[in-house]
Amino acid sequence: MTTRGGSSSDGELQATRASRRDCSFKAAVGKLPPLQEDGWVDSRLHRNPQQGIDDDTGRGGPKTATIFIPVDQKPSNLPTLSRISFNCCSSTRIPFTWPLDPTRFPYPSPELFVTLLQILTRGGPSSKATMEYELARKKISEFINASDSREIVFTRNATEAINLVVHSWGLQNIKSDDEILLTVAEHHSAIVPWQLVAQKTGAILKFVELNEDGVPDVEKLKDMLSRKTKLVVVHHVSNVLGSVLPIEDITCCAHDVGAKVLVDACQSVPHMVVDVQNLNADFLVASSHKMCGPTGIGFLYGKSDLLSSMPPFLGGGEMISDVFLDHSTYAEPPSRFEAGTPGIGEAIGLGAAIDYLSGIGMQKIHKYEIELAKYLYDSLCTIPNICIYGPVPSENNHRAALCSFNVENIHPTDLATLLDQEHGVAIRSGHHCAQPLHQRLGVSSSARASLYFYNTTEDVDDFIHALNDTVRFFNSFK
Repeated sequence: MTTRGGSSSDGELQATRASRRDCSFKAAVGKLPPLQEDGWVDSRLHRNPQQGIDDDTGRGGPKTATIFIPVDQKPSNLPTLSRISFNCCSSTRIPFTWPLDPTRFPYPSPELFVTLLQILTRGGPSSKATMEYELARKKISEFINASDSREIVFTRNATEAINLVVHSWGLQNIKSDDEILLTVAEHHSAIVPWQLVAQKTGAILKFVELNEDGVPDVEKLKDMLSRKTKLVVVHHVSNVLGSVLPIEDITCCAHDVGAKVLVDACQSVPHMVVDVQNLNADFLVASSHKMCGPTGIGFLYGKSDLLSSMPPFLGGGEMISDVFLDHSTYAEPPSRFEAGTPGIGEAIGLGAAIDYLSGIGMQKIHKYEIELAKYLYDSLCTIPNICIYGPVPSENNHRAALCSFNVENIHPTDLATLLDQEHGVAIRSGHHCAQPLHQRLGVSSSARASLYFYNTTEDVDDFIHALNDTVRFFNSFK
């Protein structure tokens, strides 16, 4: 199928995007054996077809996708509830759903709905739940090519994964006058925890500034490395600039001076092939909800030797080997870092999302998004008085499929609000959890349009049309 501004010969990918935009998971749910002869399952979005706003709140934002199971037809083995709700976080309008912030919340995959429904309706012993939980860990391991599934630790999110490294590795290994090297483009979750470490240990935080292309200066980063550097914290893909950092090059240089490297891969794992063995990162974190999975679950990858040397992050059940009144011994990783009852359903749901993405093919997704990213950037450049942040896409310099921007004399929140209320288009406005970066850019906030594999160039065209209309509206008051 060919689309204006880009092409794809793969009908499967086009069909997948079409089914995702339809927001109906009936086909996926229909793959399950019937719950019972008179039982049924339906899924749909609560939406206002006139404005694309949430019926419950009266404003734009997350929509609620609900699996309905009539109480009077409820199978005997189903828990006592009549519906289970999940956030889809898309703004909707007729004739199609418009998701322009998959940077934060892509659509949950159809496989996720099927898997969660199976958990609720089929029950089973705890051993089955454990088996599925560990199978999800194995799926993540294979997805990022870890050498062993025991290098994957489940966490509530990427932020918790970073804090695990802070408490179990950072506070044990970073001392006074040691240096932690970051870039000014990091997410708050990759800055604040290390500020706390610096306050407690006397370590020094050093930040790599932007170069003339408006991206973190990798050559300057290399120059700043020294024997005092104990840790380098870098994003793989910037959630504001759309730039992609050469992680293999960075880890090689960091290891030459004896430093460890922690990679924030939240914006890369859902969009491209990520091979942790090739990247050679010591730690890597990612979140489920950015890759079509459920919220409340993320993971930490850590090299086996590092995880084995680290003390527990939290104490309690499941992370122990033996408990005595005066001391305890601890389980081997990853159990050592997973105290208490885990998010079993969430982990299994993440595994289902990985099945979904793997079924499409990450290389296929990445190749398509490169075309889509350039089309979005070039289309935004047609808007008068616009400033787009990050690198200009080229044959050798690819951007992620997102653009943060400002239009002269129009506040980004005003833009986002009117796009939502008048056109049913959802973009994000604010500092995107990157205030230091915005300070370097000379602004307090920006608007951001983000795309995923289920978007098309036609979606971009409609967005640009809506943005032009919105800009004209605000300029009419001058």
